[in-house]
Amino acid sequence: MRKLLCLLVGLLPLDLAVAGPLRLEPNFVGVTIVEATSGNTVHAFGVNSTELTTMVSLGSSFDFNGAPGENYDVFYSDSDGSFNLDGEYITIQGIYNGNGSGFNIAIVWFDFSNWDPIRANILTNFSPGTSNYTPGSEQLAVDGSGSTATALGQSVNVNAPMSITVGFSNEASVPEPSTFGLAGAALAGVLWRMRRRG
Repeated sequence: MRKLLCLLVGLLPLDLAVAGPLRLEPNFVGVTIVEATSGNTVHAFGVNSTELTTMVSLGSSFDFNGAPGENYDVFYSDSDGSFNLDGEYITIQGIYNGNGSGFNIAIVWFDFSNWDPIRANILTNFSPGTSNYTPGSEQLAVDGSGSTATALGQSVNVNAPMSITVGFSNEASVPEPSTFGLAGAALAGVLWRMRRRG
């Protein structure tokens, strides 16, 4: 019977939504951001890295960059983009003063040591630039595709930078009826067999 219960529990999907500080999630090891100004450039930050655990002044510092003058800051945050070391989300802020539309984020991955990375699939907040913003492009940070990217425009105001705030939720965490049906049928079959033996 104990083996059966273990088997049935194993059939139920794991809910990977964050409920508490992201940095304290079991097996969470960091964040990988793909920036797409000139092809896809990967930037990885460890769970306790200075980049994720502090918020910088974009006027004098940055965590990573794209084109010249396109500077980014990344940090733990609340859903509204406010810095919070114990937040459940990641916020990326940026400034850009070049040509075209800047702030080009293709995808954000949440990295874990015991399973494949989980892509950001929730956008909770964003701030576009003052010009050259492509409306709706903020959603491209959470569409799961590495071939699309945000285009939030241009902004040089370090007090009101462009930004996106993202998180993740396992959309498959709610079991399909078939999962419960199969588990129930298996349990009924085993119980019937055990009853016949007894």
